[in-house]
Amino acid sequence: MVSGETGDMVSGIERKRREYTEWPKKDSETVEQYFYSWISGDQKLPRKREILEFQELYPSMKNIKWETIRTKVFNAKQAFNKKRGTRMLNMMP
Repeated sequence: MVSGETGDMVSGIERKRREYTEWPKKDSETVEQYFYSWISGDQKLPRKREILEFQELYPSMKNIKWETIRTKVFNAKQAFNKKRGTRMLNMMP
C-alpha cells in the first residue's frame, strides 16, 4: 500500500487511520451544555453510564458512539482550561 492510504503497512503491521467526527453546531452545543459541570469544573470525565443516560434524553445522539461523546467533552474541557489559564495570566500584574 502507498503511505497515506487507509490501512498503511508499517513493518508488516496494518494500522488503522484515525476517525474524525465533524460535529454539527447544534449537537456540539447540546453536548457542551449538558456536560458543562464536567467541562468547567474539577470533575473527571463523565462515565459511560452518564453518557448513555444523556443519549436516552437526546435520541439524536444515539447514533454517536459514547466514546466519541466522551472525547468531545474532554476536548471542550481542555479548551476551557486553556482559556481560563490565559485569562488568569492576563490578570496578573
